[in-house]
Amino acid sequence: MLWFGRIALESWWCAASPALVQESVQTLLPRALGNAETVLFDAAAAARWTGTYAGRYGRLEMSLVLSADLGGPVQWAGPPPRDAITSYLRCAVVTRRGGTAAVAYFATRGCYRQEELARALEISFGNAHRRRGTASVLRSLRLPLPALRRPHQRDLAAILAVFRCENPACRSRGAEVLVPLRDIVDATLQRQRGAGAIAYPCPSCEGPWPARWALTWVRPHSPGAPLGACLVVDYSMAPAQPRGTARAGTMQTVTATPGTIRWGSVWDATTVPDVPQTLVRCARRPRLHALLRACRTDPTAAGALSAYLLTPDNLRAFVDYCRSLPTREKNGHVPTALARAFHPRRLGTYRTARDNCQTQEGHHYYIAFGPDRFFQQLDYFRLLDHTGRFLDVGSGTGEKVFLAFALGRFARCDGLEYDARTAAVAEFLFAAIAAQDPYPVRLFQGDALTFDRYGDYDVIYMFRPIFDEVRMGSLVRRIADQMKVGAVMFDVLEQTLALRKVDPDSFVTAAPGSDGFATWNEAISVDDLLARHHLV
Repeated sequence: MLWFGRIALESWWCAASPALVQESVQTLLPRALGNAETVLFDAAAAARWTGTYAGRYGRLEMSLVLSADLGGPVQWAGPPPRDAITSYLRCAVVTRRGGTAAVAYFATRGCYRQEELARALEISFGNAHRRRGTASVLRSLRLPLPALRRPHQRDLAAILAVFRCENPACRSRGAEVLVPLRDIVDATLQRQRGAGAIAYPCPSCEGPWPARWALTWVRPHSPGAPLGACLVVDYSMAPAQPRGTARAGTMQTVTATPGTIRWGSVWDATTVPDVPQTLVRCARRPRLHALLRACRTDPTAAGALSAYLLTPDNLRAFVDYCRSLPTREKNGHVPTALARAFHPRRLGTYRTARDNCQTQEGHHYYIAFGPDRFFQQLDYFRLLDHTGRFLDVGSGTGEKVFLAFALGRFARCDGLEYDARTAAVAEFLFAAIAAQDPYPVRLFQGDALTFDRYGDYDVIYMFRPIFDEVRMGSLVRRIADQMKVGAVMFDVLEQTLALRKVDPDSFVTAAPGSDGFATWNEAISVDDLLARHHLV
């Protein structure tokens, strides 16, 4: 992310010739910062760049200044940045007669492109006439992505700790890596608090810096111990974002959670008498675990009110918090509360008009399946820790698509809905909770009997989307033909209508086990399964 601002100063700056502007922007600034396309800024690098760079028409003076010495408040073009920058690199253009012609300030933490720096300096020249001084300010939160490398013996002299990534979609999930800690203070906090003071992004996750998951602290690396087979995470610029939570999540969520819990208004027993006391206490002292407690106490009220109390980013932070919890802590009416947060006026049914082609006659209206029962079904089939892709066939208003992501660990959750108006309602509900960190969710409007992408999914869920038995049998057969090996399909209306593909030509079905969970131990053909459930 890039911020641009200006500082209006009391002093007057002299005019600059076009030759001085061109020389400063195209020659002196690249010479001062090097000719690399991308420039990494930190305090140490800025100190090396300080000095005077002379040209034919003037000179460029680079110096390090503190934020308090900028000379005035920054007027940002848009929302101001939330993080604190302590120092800036001051870039001043001075004419041959000693007059200041332009000034630009570059924040000393960030990753810039050369053309961005040159543009900020060029803007500060204004129209190149004598004028009241205005300095450009450039801030960047773009940071260079970390990389993995093999350890060196010199790493033993650094302060190391063992971390791992918990992102279900990360190709290196669970693998331990060594991280050189930033300094002694950070190392001490790592040992004392476990979660650490600084969030370190995973080098194996995909996406820009804020979208990567923050590595989870595992244990300190004993001084003098051999490095073993662990790889070392190499940061071109040391991370500086303080961790706001010990829970796993994206860098954006982990570093911003405490600061983003902002409530829309003060809710208490005097303003809204029916608010649960747990939610009143949560509103007074907002914490994610306090909201979770309120959801367990009164899921309907707490869930519906949280849709108005929470911003979309805060709801996404709460969803990420729930995803990181163990299965036992997600039970206890938390699914009902999340369903209410997604759709405060949750409907049990959603009636739609029949189409002219009579195709809709074979499909059910949208009938909501209980959120707690949905959670129990995912738990019954041991799918809450599945990290693959989830598809809801007949997704209706999208509630189960949202809950599958919020309650499980699926990397992606999609919904397929036949009725266009119902699909539009689902799109509206997802747009209402759209956060800066988007949910990995897609909604398809189409007929399940012609859909040809069932092979993309690992878990296919249904709540009897078609009441016509023959057509329902055709749907099951179509899904079975397209399923990839290892994928699971189940219908919660009939718990035994379930298939797992064990190889391209064979399936097994589920039955209740002695421990209360499904066991996949009965080989069956698709024809026999359909005959057993009278779907032929």
